[in-house]
Amino acid sequence: MALIGLIVLTVLPREASASLPYWTAYYDSNQSNWFQIQPIYRPAGAYSADFGEPVDLYVASDDKVYIADKKQNRVVVLDQDGSLLRTIGEEEGSGQLSSPEEDRGI
Repeated sequence: MALIGLIVLTVLPREASASLPYWTAYYDSNQSNWFQIQPIYRPAGAYSADFGEPVDLYVASDDKVYIADKKQNRVVVLDQDGSLLRTIGEEEGSGQLSSPEEDRGI
């Protein structure tokens, strides 16, 4: 039982952080001092997909986001909240993409 607990502890991540990956500062030239201030930009969220080589991004009028991934031969479609709606071109056959390029458009 102790061995299983040890394996579980080594596999699980040790820490999780919800802090921003940067800090925002203001430089006061009169006092020659830096002051940390509230973040100017705070991301609403992030999409963590396994992109091979994203080469183009398009936001449609309905706020859907289309990302062309050249290496994975697909187009990833996200909604306005960043949730995955579908992927286009991964299937074998006539609908399969071959290295979608940025200058050809999506």
